[in-house]
Amino acid sequence: MQETRHTPGPWQSKSSDGLRSFFIQAAPPNHRKDIADVWTMDVGELEARANAQVMAAAPDLLAALQNIYETLDKLAPCPEAVLDELAVTAQKAIAKALGK
Repeated sequence: MQETRHTPGPWQSKSSDGLRSFFIQAAPPNHRKDIADVWTMDVGELEARANAQVMAAAPDLLAALQNIYETLDKLAPCPEAVLDELAVTAQKAIAKALGK
């Protein structure tokens, strides 16, 4: 698995007390490490909550995608174009998540 530079997961999404925002925070053992704030003023509460949930899932999604890519890579060379396309898509998403 490739080295990451982001705050280790898992992350969690929580609503703020009366500030009309959600925040993404590292879950234990990195508890209380703030990652990001998502405000409701431009997109509304439902969309802001959904955005915060997607952001909080990012480390888990990255780990799952890396696992899928490594599994597909072990099958290489794969004669099926569909699996090759999935591997390329996974590799691009992993690179984007890792800032490459």
